[in-house]
Amino acid sequence: MLIFSTNFAVGVTFIDAFLLYYIYSHKKFRTGSKSQCDMTIRKKYPQVLIILVLLCLALSVVLSLGYMKIKNFSDSRLAIKQETLFTLPSGSGRVALEALLLQQQVIAPSSLFSWLLHIEPELAKFKAGIYRLMPDMTVRDMLNLLASCKEAQFFILFIEGSTFKDWLNKLQGADYVKQQLIGKNNADIASLLALESNAPLEGWFYPDTYSYTAGTTDISLLKRAHEKMAKVVAEIWQGRDELLPYKTPNDLVVMASIIEKESAINDERHIVASVFVNRLRLGMRLQADPTVIYGMGENYKGKLTRKDLLTTTLYNTYTNSGLPPTAIAMPSLVSLNAAAHPAKTQYLYFVADGQGGHKFSADLAQHNDAVRIYRQGLKDKKMHSKMITGKFIVIEGLEGAGKTTAGETVAQVLRANGINDIVQPREPGGTPVAEKLRELIKQRIDSDPLTDKAEVLMLYAARVQLIENVIKPALARGTWVVGDRHDLSSQAYQGGGRDVDSKLMTSLRDSLLGSFRPDLTLYLDISPEQGLARVRLRGSPDRIEQESLAFFTRVHERYLKLVAGDSNIKMINAAQPLAQVSAEIRRELEKWLEMNGFEEKNV
Repeated sequence: MLIFSTNFAVGVTFIDAFLLYYIYSHKKFRTGSKSQCDMTIRKKYPQVLIILVLLCLALSVVLSLGYMKIKNFSDSRLAIKQETLFTLPSGSGRVALEALLLQQQVIAPSSLFSWLLHIEPELAKFKAGIYRLMPDMTVRDMLNLLASCKEAQFFILFIEGSTFKDWLNKLQGADYVKQQLIGKNNADIASLLALESNAPLEGWFYPDTYSYTAGTTDISLLKRAHEKMAKVVAEIWQGRDELLPYKTPNDLVVMASIIEKESAINDERHIVASVFVNRLRLGMRLQADPTVIYGMGENYKGKLTRKDLLTTTLYNTYTNSGLPPTAIAMPSLVSLNAAAHPAKTQYLYFVADGQGGHKFSADLAQHNDAVRIYRQGLKDKKMHSKMITGKFIVIEGLEGAGKTTAGETVAQVLRANGINDIVQPREPGGTPVAEKLRELIKQRIDSDPLTDKAEVLMLYAARVQLIENVIKPALARGTWVVGDRHDLSSQAYQGGGRDVDSKLMTSLRDSLLGSFRPDLTLYLDISPEQGLARVRLRGSPDRIEQESLAFFTRVHERYLKLVAGDSNIKMINAAQPLAQVSAEIRRELEKWLEMNGFEEKNV
């Protein structure tokens, strides 16, 4: 449109100028004839004709230059240096849009912006919303995006084993989610989901990663998760084994949630299911610790006592027969299938084996022997671990996730359990050589920018230096190591954010680190937007912290994939208030310490 309009105007100007010039210079006007026509034209067109011709020519030049300026402006890059979230409020017109773009330094000051919108009105059909603007976009690209309704996508992850309360907390802390559930009770929420007021909510939301745009309501996200879970449960219920002790689909979901909390090993969940199904068939109580913990609510402080097991609540399966009234967590697909297709066994009991799995028994005598062996193993392991070797715990997460504070919380829990010999290194860094490499990695050198592969190699050089000179010697003498980042960061930041070849990343890890891995990783999950907002408050961002939102979004997505595939990584919702984050870290760590023999269960 811009090219056609300008070229047409210039063309008309030249034609007019040519006709005027032709009339004035025709030989009929140069003969000196005194005809009536000659006299009339000479009276009408004196030197003015020359002036008009020159004006027309000047106008054509001005229009051509104006066209070129507007075109160059529309094809120019945005003024931003990194990915930017741009919010266009509802009802914004051309003037408001230009003011916002200037205020946020998306475009440079220029009168050409309004001219562009006047000459090409189709670019002025922008829609309200939040959009991701990229540094390589042109002004025209940006306007086309604003008119496309392709708003920025955000992501929220709900993990298996989390509770409905966890979900509500995560929704409340999610970026750009419109809050409609604050102050609502379960009956209110059920009504908003078009369910009966007494419909069970716990367990009925499918754990997954959900995308959304700004302004999406919390109830709409819950509705999507509920509809997906309802569909999955209906299909599994339809294909379940015969003669199972479930009366309703909710019974299956309740069983699946108990299985989810009892075992983190997918391959044994169908065996765990068989134990509970066998007990129900025989009229035995389930005696599942996770149901007791759920029924205690906020009163659970990380340890179960004999008193807790004997205190009746609606969910205590030591004092109540049958299944609890509702699920105790959001079950995974694996647990749902295990509940629908339990293994064919005679097992009635199981106890932790100290290796993350369980020892199953068909009678009480076998079970008591297994418990005795387990408890003796805990004592031996505790003594051996304290006397011979330390443990390696790593804190992971995006920038701004709160790793430093989390590390201090971990150290406090360890000291409370009698583990006082602790070192807390950071990556990259922790040794003189590694700290030098850290400086090179963190600083920006415009004359010699660090390449992605060079960055990877420098990180691994620093990591190997730290492992060999600090971490391994510390572990060997019984010192516990609480690390700020380890190899998971490289897999997420360089493998995900930088898109470095996954085979190269795996090869470097395996060849340089061998089988050396953390004993426990606590991943602090926070959205890229919230993390970067916290970083900005600190000021003076380093080279990594200055990366674009798109970069950190890729890092976040890779983290989530890596966490989902590793049972030794525990996810912590770092978007919560600090006190709640610390409490969640304490619970996970206390549980892990108990499982690995560094706490004894007082029952």
